[in-house]
Amino acid sequence: MKDIIDKVLPNPAHKALAKFNVPVITMNIDGLHKKAGSKDLIEIHGNLENVYCPKCKNVYDFNVVRKSIKCPHCNLVLETNVVLYGDQIAKYEDAINLIRSADELLVIGTSFYTSTSSNMVHIANLYGVKVTIINKKAEEKVPIYLNELLNRNKVN
Repeated sequence: MKDIIDKVLPNPAHKALAKFNVPVITMNIDGLHKKAGSKDLIEIHGNLENVYCPKCKNVYDFNVVRKSIKCPHCNLVLETNVVLYGDQIAKYEDAINLIRSADELLVIGTSFYTSTSSNMVHIANLYGVKVTIINKKAEEKVPIYLNELLNRNKVN
């Protein structure tokens, strides 16, 4: 999976979010928002950039596992920086705080298959944050939406 992810490029939606400096909370582990240039980014389910040793806490570039899945320092099996089912989401509170301070939550390209995305929408609703969902043709619609939003804000 890492080889595939490394070859994939951001689509126009990723690029538009980065261009307009939209803070991003993503459940994807593909790193496409970083590749697009997003700076204010919460990768709520982690990424495949690093692995770490649960014993000595050393962090390594993911590619170290191509040689061995064990820590070079203490020989324990390395862990990924990815949230799996049943794991706690370390950056959950960061995501809530970002949503709570937002004017609008733009939900893009989610199936709502996991509870995380549904919970984020619910939290936005609790705090009175406008929720806009763009799932179909997001790579086309997001750049248009953000341009229109920018133009509306210039008028106001």
